[in-house]
Amino acid sequence: MDVRHRASRFCRDCDTPLELEPARSGRPSARCPVCRSRAPEKQRKEEKDRATRALCEEALRAAVDDAVRHAEALMHETYGTMAPTGELLTRIACVQRALTAAQAAAVARGRAQHETHASLAVHLAMSPDHFRKKFSKEYLHRTLGNYANPWKEHGLLDGKGADGLPGHEPSLPRAQKCSERRAPDRLRAALSHATRRSQATQRTLAQAIKRHPSYVSRLLSGEKPLHWPYVQAFARTLGIAERLLLPLYNVAADIEPPPGTDPVAYLRDYLGGLLLASGHTRQTLNDALTGTLTPATLREALDGPRIPNWGVHEQLAAALFSLPSDMRPLWQAAYHHAAVQAHITKPSSLHAEHFG
Repeated sequence: MDVRHRASRFCRDCDTPLELEPARSGRPSARCPVCRSRAPEKQRKEEKDRATRALCEEALRAAVDDAVRHAEALMHETYGTMAPTGELLTRIACVQRALTAAQAAAVARGRAQHETHASLAVHLAMSPDHFRKKFSKEYLHRTLGNYANPWKEHGLLDGKGADGLPGHEPSLPRAQKCSERRAPDRLRAALSHATRRSQATQRTLAQAIKRHPSYVSRLLSGEKPLHWPYVQAFARTLGIAERLLLPLYNVAADIEPPPGTDPVAYLRDYLGGLLLASGHTRQTLNDALTGTLTPATLREALDGPRIPNWGVHEQLAAALFSLPSDMRPLWQAAYHHAAVQAHITKPSSLHAEHFG
């Protein structure tokens, strides 16, 4: 038989009798002082776990972004003109380091979600003991602490110049959202391919910008921001027309074409820059698009005189490792400009006698 007095109150959690509280406004407490002290600790632990998961997910995204970027660069250095062995080994090491950090971030996220070592070890074909020893707290802190994505905490631009002209705007971004066809990477790929084709050394490029050769390597790998004056110096050294690199730079930095630019020529220069960045020649691009675009349509897109429809340029964007969203504004401007020019130069069907 329950001997509690009806007027007595007990803690909702531990069933301990509650002491009488002084009269005050509001509802009386339903927990004893001990249980009330435990509740904030639990809440703080949950908030800490949520913050830990958020940090792990951020590190995981950064590591995956880095792995994709280096893997794409490795693909370009492997196909076409083969890069030197030292550069290939360096790139492979970068991919492995990024994947190691991604694995550590995924494990740390799982532990923050209170998943057991045994449940996580199954996915890596490891025993729980081996998993516990390998992914210790010290290992996770060391791996994620030493791993620094060079693009982390950088937006698309650090700020825009007053006039938006090349040389006055800020440098190219070191980071963007995950995409294997980022516009900044297209420009760096164009410079890398041109460097290999010209057989120029990093020392030669370093002398052009008055920097150490290792700085050139970091510029072309994306670890350092690429300023427009550097692009101009590289273009002069490698014998590349600046007009082919300017559209790539402007698209990457989200800069409008300079005033007075011919939209049709600007679009074709952009296609020429993408052709250089992809490592394709016109012949290999034609072979890659066999069954999709005819050689005549490809020549018309690259050389004119007409501007093909958007479907053609969308196929070119995919073949040249670019994003259609980057090319479409340039195509729209060129297509509209060509239509206006065709309307202006179209001969009138009215004869002189119609005007008396």
